[in-house]
Amino acid sequence: MKYSLYIDRWQTWNDDHQWLIDQQLEEGNRILLCIRDVQPDEKNPLTSEQIHKNLSKIHYKLIKQGKIRLMIIPDIDSFNYGTDSDYQVIQHTPTNNI
Repeated sequence: MKYSLYIDRWQTWNDDHQWLIDQQLEEGNRILLCIRDVQPDEKNPLTSEQIHKNLSKIHYKLIKQGKIRLMIIPDIDSFNYGTDSDYQVIQHTPTNNI
């Protein structure tokens, strides 16, 4: 089973985040939301466990339906891929009203 991967801190779920996953859900794709395990600070006040709990509540039905998976991953400083990958790298830019 393949998933559309999104990696972020997801500190506060917002309209941009919802727009991103809605694009994939509308196409019938499954989504893997990876929560970067960053140290809490002023900009990122929540722990990754708190975020996981919040997202589990927000997306409860979609998780139960198998449309969304959540995963805490170590913090990253880059995303790298090799040649001849069998997946796409896609940037999504929400409209100005989001």
